[in-house]
Amino acid sequence: MGKTVLLRRLREEPAASTVALALEVGIGMPLVSMVREKLEDLTASVEGPAPKFARVLAAALRHIPKTKFELPHDAGAVSLSAGDPEAERSDLRSLSDLLKAANRAAHGAKRYLTITIDEVQDADAASMHTIVRFIHESAQSETPVLFACAGLPRTNVLLDKMRTYVERWDRFELRLLTSDESAIAIRDPILSAGANVADDALDRIVAETGGYPFFVQKFASAAWEYHRGKTISLQDVEATIPQVRQKLEQVFYADAFGRLTVRERLFVMAMAERGSGPHGFRDIATDLATTTETIGTIRQSLIKKGVIVETTTGRIDFRVPLSDAYLRAHRSSMLGPAVEAYRLELAERSALRKK
Repeated sequence: MGKTVLLRRLREEPAASTVALALEVGIGMPLVSMVREKLEDLTASVEGPAPKFARVLAAALRHIPKTKFELPHDAGAVSLSAGDPEAERSDLRSLSDLLKAANRAAHGAKRYLTITIDEVQDADAASMHTIVRFIHESAQSETPVLFACAGLPRTNVLLDKMRTYVERWDRFELRLLTSDESAIAIRDPILSAGANVADDALDRIVAETGGYPFFVQKFASAAWEYHRGKTISLQDVEATIPQVRQKLEQVFYADAFGRLTVRERLFVMAMAERGSGPHGFRDIATDLATTTETIGTIRQSLIKKGVIVETTTGRIDFRVPLSDAYLRAHRSSMLGPAVEAYRLELAERSALRKK
């Protein structure tokens, strides 16, 4: 189960007694605008005892200033907060007011408010601070809010900035599956369905997935759909691997790596040549015959694009497993004259600094 599915389960389990506000952060998207949009959607979609919730919330939304203004004829919207400190403070006040209004409305409808945030690592610190303070204050009131967020490993860096409030929160790390765990995840459902899987077939699927739960699901499902009889054989698995691999590579690797700049391609290839991670940033700089200061901006751009992540040990790794194997297999398409020219430029600049 991945983090997004886990958040959905947390919203669905107590659905009868809660009103859920589900947010997924995008880079550069202000949380206050997302919260308002979601709350406006809720006023039109909830059922059961929620009509009272909808009426109370709709009334509150009319009195809370919007942070953007819609242009006529579907021309989009403009925001007045870019680079304006006072406008930013206004946004944060609006965010606080929106959350408080939603909680009051939920309580009036005899429900609890549930808030989940996915991809929280991309949230701006100021908005997150407002949300964290709101959650902390609600916990000390008669209307506590249920809250869960999930993100990539650098989420901890963001949360650690939120004073001492989050020190009391429960944190869980969703890691890759071990080989034994992957085997159990594949074999047990097959046995429950009255079939079997040959040991060599099972080993082949496990090796192909790298412990990534989504990959486990896709490769095992393909083998299941393809097989005939009572046992999934190695031949069944081998017959399905090329097609599944092609689809996954396009979605998880080809598109992401194909959009990288020359500088970023050189960086990820240096990581890939080192094999499976995580890797020390200084080691990557050494491989490129340069310094960490010189390539620091490349690392940050790759993190923002979701290609690599900072691990809890302060090292870096690819976000998607087996990226290093994909890059080595597609070395010729990733490298080229422009990439090689930049490699030489880095080395020359480093040599000049040493003189």
